[in-house]
Amino acid sequence: MNAENQYDIIAKEYDSLFKDTKSIQENKAIAEMLQGISGTILDIGCGTGLLLDLINIRHEDYFGIDASGEMLRIFRQKHLRHDVFQISFEMMNIHFMDFSNFISLFGSSSYILPEALSVFPRDKKLFLMFYREGYHPVTYEKTKHEFFHYVHTKEELQQLFPNCEIKDFSNYYIVTNL
Repeated sequence: MNAENQYDIIAKEYDSLFKDTKSIQENKAIAEMLQGISGTILDIGCGTGLLLDLINIRHEDYFGIDASGEMLRIFRQKHLRHDVFQISFEMMNIHFMDFSNFISLFGSSSYILPEALSVFPRDKKLFLMFYREGYHPVTYEKTKHEFFHYVHTKEELQQLFPNCEIKDFSNYYIVTNL
């Protein structure tokens, strides 16, 4: 199954998977880390719109991309004024995108081609969440669907993003310079 449709099969149930106490606490912690962010934002792997559920972002400052058409269909129902586009992570070319901030929540960065990570702009603000090596994503457990993603060690991420801090957060690494 390719990246374009692997999340399509769970899109309808996706939001309901994360109503548990741990998920709500993690969401609050991420919202606190992102409070006060300003400028234009590219939400990579925006899914059903979690970033907009967590923090208030003006529609003119927001642009979301995701490979799953079904996840974006739900996003558009929830967030009518914000722009989102279906773009395969394999086709994504960050180098030509001009935003102040690049955000990718809860493992979405783990679906980006490793070659694409090396061209992230070093002069922009980053907040990228990767699955930790060895972590079996809870989404897979809750849906009984296994999806392909890339695995990066903390050391690899530090080499890819030398001007960023690599934070440990639950089952994720957060690459950030916010």
